[in-house]
Amino acid sequence: MVQVDLRQPNAAEQEVRPDLKPAFRVPFGKVLPIVSAILCLYLMTNLAVETWIFFAIWLVIGIAIYFSYGQRHSRLNEKFAEARSAVSGNGAVSGNGAVSGSSAVSGHAATRGDEDDLSKV
Repeated sequence: MVQVDLRQPNAAEQEVRPDLKPAFRVPFGKVLPIVSAILCLYLMTNLAVETWIFFAIWLVIGIAIYFSYGQRHSRLNEKFAEARSAVSGNGAVSGNGAVSGSSAVSGHAATRGDEDDLSKV
């Protein structure tokens, strides 16, 4: 990946206080990132085909690990776990969004063993 950053570190300050002069300016600050990106592209084009194949394989493996980990440890995944169990047959979602059925009693009465007396829930 190539990242080009043409802004000065204090660009936000200059918008708020345009009267302040920058403490330090990078020599060739606008040209250096462009030249660096061109040199990187030149070096990348001179790599062997085997290197690109290995890079593609490891890239696919890394992306697969990244997304599988993210899917398993997602906060949204935890949040909608009860909704998925309700839809899977343990309960049904009514038109107003209320969940009915045995999965709706996920808290108090079902955990105490009072499944028969659902009026307390």
